[in-house]
Amino acid sequence: MHAVRAGIKLKGQPPLNNPRVYRQADAASIGGAFSDKVNVGDIIAPSRAFVEEGTSLHYYESIEYAEPDKELTALIAARGGISSYPIVTTDAVYRQTFYKERLWREKGAVGVDMETSAMFSVGKYLGVRVAAILAASDKAPMSEHEPGWKWSMTHDMRKDISALAAGIAMQI
Repeated sequence: MHAVRAGIKLKGQPPLNNPRVYRQADAASIGGAFSDKVNVGDIIAPSRAFVEEGTSLHYYESIEYAEPDKELTALIAARGGISSYPIVTTDAVYRQTFYKERLWREKGAVGVDMETSAMFSVGKYLGVRVAAILAASDKAPMSEHEPGWKWSMTHDMRKDISALAAGIAMQI
């Protein structure tokens, strides 16, 4: 994950090496797709992230999904070529099964990453506006009968997502 622009001032803490304190965080990362709605290289501004990671539960006793700042996400999604869908965040990458992906698709999710729900959860807890963009780096087969998974993101795709994220951060 690349924190494109972030800054959080906790009560009683001076800003770290920055006289300007942001109350907003914009992030760019990559994630895997498991839906017909998304292909490798597509850009997503997650509308929510279902929580299957451990960090969010340190901030909320119970949480099914975390949401980004709606205004920031709308500004990001308004750019051409960016879709807004739900995703899933998990830190148990070796437990991503066809069964789990089917359950996630039933909830409307189109992809998976390892950070977004935690960022949304912590942002909400601290009162920081958070939004994210993800580039689909690979696409999981939809069933056991399809060809196996392979890494598909190219170096140029990684450069493009970084440039796009920087451009968006400068505009919002």
